[in-house]
Amino acid sequence: MIEEMMKEAQDIQEFTELLIPDDINGAIEHGAMLAVYLTRTGKMLADAKKLLSDAKRAEIMDTLKRFGREAGATAQMLNDLVKSACHREQYLVDWLDRLNSTITHQMDFTRSIISKAKAEMNMNNFGGGGV
Repeated sequence: MIEEMMKEAQDIQEFTELLIPDDINGAIEHGAMLAVYLTRTGKMLADAKKLLSDAKRAEIMDTLKRFGREAGATAQMLNDLVKSACHREQYLVDWLDRLNSTITHQMDFTRSIISKAKAEMNMNNFGGGGV
């Protein structure tokens, strides 16, 4: 499951690296895709957090069995071992969190492009285009 999520995150990442079109139709189309990806990355982020939680729980149990308190392992050492073992899950959570945020900012920028284009059309349609 984590591999599929990473592949999908990479596809979304590539989309967010495209330039946002400055024409109104292209911006609207791009914004529509961003809206879809915003919803999708939100769900993926929740799923990745669950994967991370499940991995941590399993790793804690395994670590306690392997090292346990009898071996003199401190709570911090056990915590560091668990974090290290769950690094892929944490990476996915962090990545999806940043993607989700990036998409939100790109949607705001896309709205600005559309608003600018609408204002320019209104000015041109109502004779505000010159002196």
